[in-house]
Amino acid sequence: MLRLPKNLTSTIYAVVLLILTAIGWQIFTYLDQSYGATQKQLKEAQEKISQLEILNQKLETANLLLKRTRRLAVISDIVKTKPEGSDVVKTSFSFTEIDMADNPLGEKRMFTIDGEKLYIDAYIIKFEDDYIEQGDPLKGTALCMFDKLFSEKIKPEDGFRIDPVGETPKPYKLDSPDSSEFEKELWGNFWKLAQDPKYAQKMGVRAAHGTAPSMLLQEGLTYKLEMRNTGELTFLQ
Repeated sequence: MLRLPKNLTSTIYAVVLLILTAIGWQIFTYLDQSYGATQKQLKEAQEKISQLEILNQKLETANLLLKRTRRLAVISDIVKTKPEGSDVVKTSFSFTEIDMADNPLGEKRMFTIDGEKLYIDAYIIKFEDDYIEQGDPLKGTALCMFDKLFSEKIKPEDGFRIDPVGETPKPYKLDSPDSSEFEKELWGNFWKLAQDPKYAQKMGVRAAHGTAPSMLLQEGLTYKLEMRNTGELTFLQ
């Protein structure tokens, strides 16, 4: 049998060991890089899932807020009379604010107006759209203050007041009985919000304006006054 010199054998072993080491290092490097890439992809996937979950929550909240109604009132018990010797019809009715489950908020209030067409003068505050996406409990909705009710025979300034001036309207106190300074500032400076763009921007308000929907009242019918979170105030039967 041929025997190799010891020096040559050692050299061969060293070369083989070096080759195996190099191969092993390459395999390790490949596996390490593959593992790292896999971990990176997994992390990116988890981040995307997290972002999608947050986006989905925002969309669900926005959808809920857009459908949710924050100011509701019922006009009922309608009675019309025409005093002897008068050409003006008088219309009596009850005005009751309700929550979203149709439960009364406070006592039923009775009014009598000259005329048959009821107008509700209201102030609407709309916030920037970002607040809806964020699900902000206050700024995520339009806000409404009922100012006065009047008729085609009564001037708005002579109408019957509904919400106290400068105070947070009753339905919004359900979430927070103690009005925040922010809310007090909103209602106390409504027309400044409407006419001062810089001040409105500071308060996160997109628009502030008055509105006065009307309804020709009929005996025997009940009407619901509804404001959606988009700021639309309408009469419904």
